[in-house]
Amino acid sequence: MFGQIPLHNELKARERVIQLVNKTKQDAGISGGAYYRGPGDLVARCLNITVIESQLNADEGLYLNSDPPTILLDTHGFDRDRVNFTFFHEITHHLIKQDDDLIAFVHEFAFEDSEKLVEALCNIGAAEFLVPSREIRSAIDSEGFRIELLINFDKIYPASKPAIAIQLAQCAPHQCIVVVCEFGQLPGHRQTQSLPMWAGDEKQPEQLFTQLASSSPSVRYAPGRFVKIRSDHLLWQVFQEKKAMSGTAQIPFHSGKKWETRCDAIYYLGKVYAAFHIDTPPSPLQQNFGF
Repeated sequence: MFGQIPLHNELKARERVIQLVNKTKQDAGISGGAYYRGPGDLVARCLNITVIESQLNADEGLYLNSDPPTILLDTHGFDRDRVNFTFFHEITHHLIKQDDDLIAFVHEFAFEDSEKLVEALCNIGAAEFLVPSREIRSAIDSEGFRIELLINFDKIYPASKPAIAIQLAQCAPHQCIVVVCEFGQLPGHRQTQSLPMWAGDEKQPEQLFTQLASSSPSVRYAPGRFVKIRSDHLLWQVFQEKKAMSGTAQIPFHSGKKWETRCDAIYYLGKVYAAFHIDTPPSPLQQNFGF
């Protein structure tokens, strides 16, 4: 759609996704941030996508490459943040499927981690739909990078906090990883799997875990979803005391491997938002673990 320049790296793929998102918003007559408006959503209509709200057993949303393309969206028991983000995540799956250069890049240059890459690109697309990156960059340029910017932007783009967190990572002028943590039960489709007990051996009906994570473009590593947070971790302390804190903390990878760095975290509306600032790259030993 955007010229015949092959994509040879992930940064170019991210840029292409943002182009696709902005073109779609323009076609749908949307300026600024979008939000999910129900099964008759403007973006879905523009792309001729059928949206079916249905309670799903294992996922919050699914994109079906059918005729017509269909999105199944679970709105039962999820807050507006999650529904908004999930909807536009699935919309981005559709945009990627329709772009030959992106499909070629995923299969030819990232075939070993294609699923992981596509999910990361869909998160970036969802964030761009909800919160324009140009506005995040402008705020960072004028105020500096601060995780507290999330609170400011939530007043402008309500119900888009996951998108704001991702955009902060994508627009950061330095290497960093941004995570969103929530307290509750791990989603059902993860409870049956043997995930590493990063939070220790205790089993709790409710716990603090990573709901979402995003890394700045120059960082190849990012924690996955549903990583349990240890009770001695800075993020747990922020959740318990419900206040902003800074310090040195371990990045919560599924592998549990130690990589400590500077961390700034805030408690906001029931969740913990944190930025891990990476001053130095991981050691060769850490790289071999393939976070």
